[in-house]
Amino acid sequence: MNILFRFGVVVSLVFLPLATIAEEGPRTISVSAEGDVSLAPDMASLILGVMAEAKSSRDALDQAGRAMQAILDFVATQGIEPRDVQSSAIRLMPRYGRNSMGQIDYKIISGYGAETTISLIVRDLNIVGDLLAGAVEAGANRVDGISFGLQNETEALDEARRLAVAEARRKAGLLAEAAGVGLGPLLQLTEMGSPSYRMEVASMAMDMRADVAPVPVAPGEISFSASVSLVYQIAD
Repeated sequence: MNILFRFGVVVSLVFLPLATIAEEGPRTISVSAEGDVSLAPDMASLILGVMAEAKSSRDALDQAGRAMQAILDFVATQGIEPRDVQSSAIRLMPRYGRNSMGQIDYKIISGYGAETTISLIVRDLNIVGDLLAGAVEAGANRVDGISFGLQNETEALDEARRLAVAEARRKAGLLAEAAGVGLGPLLQLTEMGSPSYRMEVASMAMDMRADVAPVPVAPGEISFSASVSLVYQIAD
C-alpha cells in the first residue's frame, strides 16, 4: 500500500508601519535678528571732470588735457596721495550739424567734444569743500559725484554682527520665558547673507563756474547692518 504525503507551505506577509520606531529630535527655539550701526564717515570719493569743445578732435583733446593737468597739479598741493588719484574716463565725441531742414545730419560734423574725468579719494573731510572750489578754479567744469565712506569698515561690520547676535539671544530668552521653558545650549548660528552698508550719496553732475566759494558738504552717517539666525535647544 503506497501512501502519498503532500506537504503545503503557507507564507504569511505582515507589513509594519516604517515610522513607528523613529526617534524624536530635540525641541528647539529658532530666532533671527538684525544689528545696525551708524557712524560718521571719515573719507570721501569725488569724480571731477573737464568738458571741452573745438573744431578739431585734436584741439578738443588738447584743451581737456591741459585743463585736467592743471587740476592734477592743484590736487597734488592738497595732500592727496598719488595712490588716491585715478583717471576714470576719457571720451571724444563728434558734434553733428544740421541740414537745410533743421534736422541733425550725422554726415555733417561741426566739431568735437572731449571729456576727461578723475576719481579722488579724500581722507580728510575737512578739505573737501576747499578742494572742490579749488578744482573748479583750476579748470574742472563737472562734478559727477561725491560719496562718503569709512577707511576701515571691518570694525563697524563686526559691531553690527555682535549686536545682531545679542538681539537674537535676547529674543530667544524672551520666547523661552513666555513659553515657560528653559533655554538650553546653542545648537546653530548662521549669518544670513553678507553684512551690508548704506552710504550717503550726493549726485552733483552739473556745470561749475570759476571763482566759487568753498562748497558746503554734509557727510551724514553710514549705516551698517548684519543678520543672524540662532537655534537653541529647549532645556528639560
